[in-house]
Amino acid sequence: MEAMRTIQTVENGQISLQLPEPFWGQEVEILIVPISRSDTR
Repeated sequence: MEAMRTIQTVENGQISLQLPEPFWGQEVEILIVPISRSDTR
């Protein structure tokens, strides 16, 4: 099983993710987990 991990910023309720070619045409599971950050914005 091939897996990937990326941290994205949600902008207007959306994320943009370009998947590597081995994932093209495959069914994938997407799991969204908020991360806690030590810095404040």
